[in-house]
Amino acid sequence: MLQALGREWQQAKGAPLPAAGVEDRRLLFAAVARGLLEYLDSHQDQVIRTIDLEQSGVRTRYQVKALDLDISAP
Repeated sequence: MLQALGREWQQAKGAPLPAAGVEDRRLLFAAVARGLLEYLDSHQDQVIRTIDLEQSGVRTRYQVKALDLDISAP
C-alpha cells in the first residue's frame, strides 16, 4: 500500500511522497487492512454467491452455499 500511495501521490501532486509521517501511514494502512479482514470474516457467505466453471467449452454456474475464507488473526 505504501508503494501504491507513493505512485498515486507522485501522479497527483507531481512530487514524491514526503518522508514525514511514514509511521502514521503504516498505522493507517494496518487499520484499513484489519478492518477489511474483519469485514470479510463476518460476511464470508456474502463474498462469493456463484462461481462459473468452464470445461471443454461448456460453462456451468454453481451456487455457493457456504464459504470459509479461513481468516484468522495472528
